[in-house]
Amino acid sequence: MKPHRSVALLFCGVAAVLPTAARAGDGRAAVAPTAAPDGSGLDAAIPVEMQLGVSFVPASVDSVSPRGTSPAVAANRAAIGFMTAFDLLLRPNVFVGVAPGARYFVAGPASTTRSPARPSNEFDLRLRLGMRARIGDRSHLYGYLSPGYSIASWLPVGTVLGPVVGLHGGARRDVGRAVFLTIEIGYDVSLQRGAVDRTDASVRRGSLQLAMGAGVRFP
Repeated sequence: MKPHRSVALLFCGVAAVLPTAARAGDGRAAVAPTAAPDGSGLDAAIPVEMQLGVSFVPASVDSVSPRGTSPAVAANRAAIGFMTAFDLLLRPNVFVGVAPGARYFVAGPASTTRSPARPSNEFDLRLRLGMRARIGDRSHLYGYLSPGYSIASWLPVGTVLGPVVGLHGGARRDVGRAVFLTIEIGYDVSLQRGAVDRTDASVRRGSLQLAMGAGVRFP
């Protein structure tokens, strides 16, 4: 199955889950209370929360720098993308998660004698390591580090891949018993290597992103 078809199926699955989970009610659970060490009573219950979200990334401006003898890269361009995220709240203010994503119309290699300039498609899988802080009954601020691995497909001239890391921050607003909205901004840096137009390529990519999304909480 082609990569873009796999990503499309993934986002369709998330969209199908959102309405069902929203009707399930408030997705909060609690670990059963345990006796305090001094025997004076029970500790407060520890909340357990999981959340699933999908984000649209309408503004992703790439700064691409070829390294060494790598082929020239086309002019920078805006891109659009999507990201899904599954997070687990380990502590009241600490969460970890995974986040597959895709971006389209990313700056690609410049025109050569063998191929015209064309944008690339990029797919990645990230970890999310972050913290959040409540600022009201329904609102949170959050930030997270997102290391991962990225693949940029510059078909038909080649593919580059390599590690990527990002730093993101944003706000979440609860709009129902289990549904929330998010908006965030972040910056990613990646170093990708591969073969492009029969030439070894090494490309450093920087990307400023604005993302808007929605999701659900569930036990």
